[in-house]
Amino acid sequence: MATVTFASTFSKVDGLDSQIVSFIRKLQQHPEDPGLNLKKPKGAGDKNVRTARVNKQYRAVLFDLSGSTGRHFVLVDILNHDDAYKKAERLRLETNPVNGVAVLREKAAPQVEVDESLAKAQAAEEQARQQAAVEAEAAPVVVEPEPVEPIEPEPAEQVEPPAAEPEHPVQTPAEALAASGITVEDLRDRLGIPAATIDSALGAENVDHVDAVLAAHGVLEQERDILLSAFVGYSLEEILRDFGLVPEQPDESEAATASEAPASATPPASPAAPNTADTLISSLEHPAARSRFLTVAEGTSDSRLLEIIDQISFNDWRIFLHESQQPLVDAQFSGAGRVLGGAGTGKTVVAVYRANNLATDWGKHPTIETGAPRVLLTTFTRTLADSLKSLMNLLNPNYPEATTIGTRGLWIAGIDSVIHTVLTRAQGTEVRAAMNAGLGIDALPSDFAGLEGRTETRLWNESIELAKTALVPEKANAEFLSQEYSIIILGGGITEQSLYLRAKRRGRGTSLNRSERKDVWRIVEIFHRKCMSEGRLTWPALAIIAAEVLTKRIADNGGQTLFDHVVIDEAQDFHAAHWRFLRAAVAPGRNDIFLAEDPHQRIYGQHLVLSHYGIPTKGRASRRLTRNYRTTAETLRYALDILNGTEWKDAEDATDTTSGTRSLRHGPAPLVVPVKTEAVQVDAIVDQVSAWKAGLEGDAEIHVGVLTRSRTQVRKLTAALSAAGLDVTDSRQATTAADHEVAVMTMHSAKGLEFTHVVLLGVDAATMPQQFRMRGLAEAEKEDIIERERALLYVAASRARDALMVTVLGEPSELLPSKLTYR
Repeated sequence: MATVTFASTFSKVDGLDSQIVSFIRKLQQHPEDPGLNLKKPKGAGDKNVRTARVNKQYRAVLFDLSGSTGRHFVLVDILNHDDAYKKAERLRLETNPVNGVAVLREKAAPQVEVDESLAKAQAAEEQARQQAAVEAEAAPVVVEPEPVEPIEPEPAEQVEPPAAEPEHPVQTPAEALAASGITVEDLRDRLGIPAATIDSALGAENVDHVDAVLAAHGVLEQERDILLSAFVGYSLEEILRDFGLVPEQPDESEAATASEAPASATPPASPAAPNTADTLISSLEHPAARSRFLTVAEGTSDSRLLEIIDQISFNDWRIFLHESQQPLVDAQFSGAGRVLGGAGTGKTVVAVYRANNLATDWGKHPTIETGAPRVLLTTFTRTLADSLKSLMNLLNPNYPEATTIGTRGLWIAGIDSVIHTVLTRAQGTEVRAAMNAGLGIDALPSDFAGLEGRTETRLWNESIELAKTALVPEKANAEFLSQEYSIIILGGGITEQSLYLRAKRRGRGTSLNRSERKDVWRIVEIFHRKCMSEGRLTWPALAIIAAEVLTKRIADNGGQTLFDHVVIDEAQDFHAAHWRFLRAAVAPGRNDIFLAEDPHQRIYGQHLVLSHYGIPTKGRASRRLTRNYRTTAETLRYALDILNGTEWKDAEDATDTTSGTRSLRHGPAPLVVPVKTEAVQVDAIVDQVSAWKAGLEGDAEIHVGVLTRSRTQVRKLTAALSAAGLDVTDSRQATTAADHEVAVMTMHSAKGLEFTHVVLLGVDAATMPQQFRMRGLAEAEKEDIIERERALLYVAASRARDALMVTVLGEPSELLPSKLTYR
């Protein structure tokens, strides 16, 4: 039986679904069938290229490889009869002689003598090095001018600021290459870039123009990405690793089980004879080729085949996995594993791929019937969980979905939904015993839905009033007490005052002496009684009860846990009780917990150290992603500048940094638009959306996210923009929002979403941070709120793919970068 592999260039023809499936089945089962009419085009540049009949009008463009392991077809496209022949003549399927990766070339770069091309490139490189040395020696002392107070604009005016020097000087490609420490020889001999391509790249006016120049020369996307990576500052070692061009060194936690890792985790050696059928077939299986070639597994059903065709044809690739992410997907950890990275670096995609691998045991058990493990894929909110399920269906529409929580297969749900399900299905006696063990309360709540934020705040305030303690206002404060309760009391498993008096309060910036701790415990006891009178508990308290239920079951059932593996997205927002629950839900062991986190996106929870909850991820069990796939370099710089001034700690209590995070895409600098009134603000948004629409090319679409700090603003702005004639929705659902040109939602609701363009509404001193939330708090709690507000603004700004606009009503927020590009 022949093998069929799709190239990412493939696009289906509407109305031909059944005929395409029939054609592929013929290739697989009867490749000698004369009805396929396999023909080599006249003037073809590749001996293996063919066209084949799909029907009278359409022909397939493909490569026919007859290797020692059998026949292998690479399907490139389906086109009209004449177009198919023309395209086939221009194509070549090759194995890169340096790295062994399959590459599909169309209209090869102009044939120039390699020596001449390299000489040009090296001359430009040497000139850049010499120029840099001269400038460094003669560099003058720069005195910064005194800042000038900006003139406040009139309400209806558009402010045109004076042209400013670029904050990030634009380098020539040769200068950028010299700064990265990569040589022309490295590009050619280590990274496999053709000499003519290197010459074209170094001939661009500056690094911002390189991508367009290479695209115009028909340079492969991967080769463009490699060159752009070198020009934005990645080292040679980072590029080799990120593009899967060298085998990854085994993790010490994996060394003992390296032989069990998937065979595909180690790239094949560079072939000696690059373009034989066997080496071409082998190069298609190289990990670095996975993003461009997809092989149809033997036994794939017709319905799954159509899904694969749709997935490739959309070229949307929301589940695109970069070569740098593949090792994380395939890694075998002796315990927990972790991926870190900024917004847009692909953490969620890694989590989804890894969940699929775990749920199918890396393809060994693709269905529940064949023995699929019990796997949980979870995140912080229901909306984000719906997004994960959508991505999983795109990656593997036939993934082994569990029929209920804790059964074989993959269960996808928000963490609080999982906790709620455990409690609602538990016996009353189990819950009562868990309440006693986890909270020291001998009673049952009437409802397992957690308290809403306002209700919880009211109960804390009432408890403070009833306790009549001597605590200062900064400590007799609902925000402070709620965090103390969640992190120290619940997270530490404290059920008695004596335990609380001796407890270590790691990470709590505001101190409490022994007398104050007694006062806090008095308030907590009253708070518990208040909760029981309401018949409901806080979400963290419910998580603790669920954890106790599972712990007791483990003891009673000989160690059987709810899941075999757990994968967590947006882990930075999980609270202490979530981690206690998850530790009880899966036993410590091989690949037990895998989490994706970005401390800079912590907009709900507090900083925690996971090792305190039995989840160590230090050392090489943690990996970092630095390549941003969503935003332009300009928007990324702006978003990262928002984070300045705060020290960010990760789940192992190490300082987390955004250093090294880069984007290869370029676009306009973010606009900051000062306005005097809400009416002028609406006009500015309408005008900018119209300008963005006017600038679209071809059939490109626009999806604008207008993000606000409060729900009240959402309702008002949706009505105003709709009245102005825009196609607008206030739905928080990703699919509904994508059906409209403009979606208005809160910054919190935008978490996990992506828009072509983003407007951040009214980022002013009165709005961010919200001043009323900090009244009466101690400095440590104020700093915590400001940190979460800074993270929220970063999250919101990083939702933009192509362009960002910020409106400011009055005085700008202290959280905005100091260097603004005004319009």
